[in-house]
Amino acid sequence: MQSPTPAAILHPPSSILCFLISILYPLSAILVAGHASELPAHVVTVPVVGARSLALHPTQRILYVGVAGRTNGMGVITFQFDESGKLIAESRRRHADGIVEGGAVSADAAYAISQIVFDPVRPEVYLNASPEKMRLFRAQTNTALIVALALDENGLPAGKVDELRPGMRKTPFGRIECDAKGRYVYLGQDHGPIALWPVGETELVANLKAQPLPAPRRRMPAPRKARRVQNDLVVSPRIDIAGWTWVGEWGRGYATGRGTLKVVFAFGEDGRTCVFAQPIAMQNPRAGTPQVSEKHRKLYVPQARGEQLGIYPLTREGRLTSVPRFVHVGPARFICVDDRNGRFYALPARGAVSMYALDSEGYPVGEPKRFELGAGVVNGVALSRNGTLYVACSAPPGGTL
Repeated sequence: MQSPTPAAILHPPSSILCFLISILYPLSAILVAGHASELPAHVVTVPVVGARSLALHPTQRILYVGVAGRTNGMGVITFQFDESGKLIAESRRRHADGIVEGGAVSADAAYAISQIVFDPVRPEVYLNASPEKMRLFRAQTNTALIVALALDENGLPAGKVDELRPGMRKTPFGRIECDAKGRYVYLGQDHGPIALWPVGETELVANLKAQPLPAPRRRMPAPRKARRVQNDLVVSPRIDIAGWTWVGEWGRGYATGRGTLKVVFAFGEDGRTCVFAQPIAMQNPRAGTPQVSEKHRKLYVPQARGEQLGIYPLTREGRLTSVPRFVHVGPARFICVDDRNGRFYALPARGAVSMYALDSEGYPVGEPKRFELGAGVVNGVALSRNGTLYVACSAPPGGTL
């Protein structure tokens, strides 16, 4: 058999070239299809380095951004946005957060504004601080764990009106939420009871409002008198949960409980008693904080079974009603349901955001569209009424401090 000549090797027949192209073309198409696309206009990485939390003003087109790091007491940034959801760069403002009196703290006492919550009754906003080193933060005499800021007529911070100091707490609060009637701020602890901070007109004695909450203890109970004061500041009966999602229309919360449990719960008319608690067993102890679709009456739990999203049907009152369906969406640190536009988002800690279409029953269908964030660690999301998804990242492209 005659071996091919060097010329034949350097210049193969056209039939061989066509054969190679027929193999390589589908492979290249697969590789291109696997790449994430650029972000669409309705997905916005907030241009703030170290952004830790996001919140949308309930009545005005203003985005609040909580920042991490040594901010010298200026840990809140606001942006206005237009009707399409685009942030207006010229509207960017930095505000005193009230966490630190006098501004400066040592580098070891740096903190993040981990959550921003608006009061449903008064023009106020509450900020939750998460110190990097709680002991050193607590040693500062000019620091608070949670503050209430008044808002001016434009919806911007106008100064501190109240605060909750750390006292002897060893850990920050993991979650805060407002009572629908503006009477309390609910304080979520790390799989501990829900504590209460009275901020409105309540039946509690006035001096309880300024008293710091004690840290959870595992040693011998406190004396009767101290225990009675502590009971006044905790939702009863006790439910041990961490992060939760609150649905005001139903008056129910959807929380992460101990181990593999999720919990559906509701408060009584007084805002201080738990009148309903329904546990839901998961298969994955790392399942994330649930999200809810009121339109489709569905509860979405990220990583409910491995990397699968658990979707649980709910009744008209928001109770669990039947067996779940599981959909593979990959690792998701945050999920977001856009009922108005029929979209579902899954965001890992880093990388690309996946966007799924929702069918008429609220289930993700088809292959997702993937959009590369390229912005470091994802720390939070917020969805505007027009369907714009804002993403807080540690290192957004073009971001500034």
